[in-house]
Amino acid sequence: MEIQILEDTKRHLSFSLKDVGHTFSNLLVYELRQNPDVQVASYTVDHPLTGVPIFIVDTNTKTSPKSAIANALKNIKKANDKLAKSLPKAVK
Repeated sequence: MEIQILEDTKRHLSFSLKDVGHTFSNLLVYELRQNPDVQVASYTVDHPLTGVPIFIVDTNTKTSPKSAIANALKNIKKANDKLAKSLPKAVK
């Protein structure tokens, strides 16, 4: 996964993530939108088969976009760990 920062200000961040599909992109945007300090969280892909997702994150004055993204990724990891722990019990 390769990240490229396109625009970085105090309350706005746009970046692209190479080799990431809609599944992860939707999950990241969903988690970002759960944060009340995030005002805008979205992504776009120029072409569905060959495009690279470009994310836009805007926050209020309480938190930075990078901090909001870090928290969202932490929440995704927690949920993933919980799922990984419970799956072996469920398939027995």
